[in-house]
Amino acid sequence: MKKTILATAAAATAAVLVLAAPASAKTYICKLTEQGKSNWIPQVVRIDHDEKSGKVTVIDPLIKHYKEEPIAGEVATANSKRITYAWTLDKITNKHGGNRQFTSGLRYRITIQRASNKASIWAQPNGYANQFRGKGSCEARG
Repeated sequence: MKKTILATAAAATAAVLVLAAPASAKTYICKLTEQGKSNWIPQVVRIDHDEKSGKVTVIDPLIKHYKEEPIAGEVATANSKRITYAWTLDKITNKHGGNRQFTSGLRYRITIQRASNKASIWAQPNGYANQFRGKGSCEARG
């Protein structure tokens, strides 16, 4: 299943970049590289943040695979130096090595440095000690 997810993720990467953003939203397109080999850190993440309403939506190839459309996120930290967004991809089932794995949610946080647009991403499945990390940069639009 993990290989299927990766193939789907590669195909969905282009789709993530072309989704329409609300007119009043600030959009970040982040290109990331995982530090490790879990494949739970997406190569691209799109975050739309309507600063007027506070609404945050997130889409990446994993979200596209499991949910088919953007999911809600939130601003976890915002100051003059950085902004951190958080979201949970819930109810994840994966079949790896013949064993079925389930987590009630895969929690993500991405921090974007305002001055450089450099990003660091962190993910952790609920109920597991595993943590996944990645780094990259974001393009800010809007």
